[in-house]
Amino acid sequence: AVIASMSFGPTICNILASYILTYYGDGKLSISSFIIKVWKNPMIIGTLLGLFAKFINLPIYSGIESGADMLSKLCTPLSLILIGGSLDFSAGKEDLGIVLTSSIIKDALIALIAIPIGIMLDFTSSQLVVAFVFFASPCAVNCFIMGKQMGSDAKLTSKIVTMSFALSIITYSIGISLLKSRGIL
Repeated sequence: AVIASMSFGPTICNILASYILTYYGDGKLSISSFIIKVWKNPMIIGTLLGLFAKFINLPIYSGIESGADMLSKLCTPLSLILIGGSLDFSAGKEDLGIVLTSSIIKDALIALIAIPIGIMLDFTSSQLVVAFVFFASPCAVNCFIMGKQMGSDAKLTSKIVTMSFALSIITYSIGISLLKSRGIL
């Protein structure tokens, strides 16, 4: 169940992001162009290839596995450094409301809505923890790249990603404390 939710959630989010970025990027949204953009999305391609490899029990050479593990540990910090390098603080005050609002919605509000729904639906503690991690996670660093490729506002996206990561230090701490006080963790 955890593997299914960890592959299903990002796939749905990437499909929705492709739709929104196509709609707001160039304003031209036809069914065929949308389907092509979804199928060209590297995150969706990687997810589908990973699920296929898992389904057929594809043996993977341990050297490739350890190399991929080292690369995965480097990806988020390196991406944040690259995004930080593209930040433009000269035009920061006019976007501050959008950046803060987007970050609070992503890091806190969605989890504040989803977790009580999970409790009402009688989710187990482990399911609630997975839901919390999924819904309270900061904006993915690939949003910046994906937004830039699809004609979105890359500077605004980099500010939102950066603010979301900074804010997640506070929201994760509060969220974990709340989960512990409810006896979920």
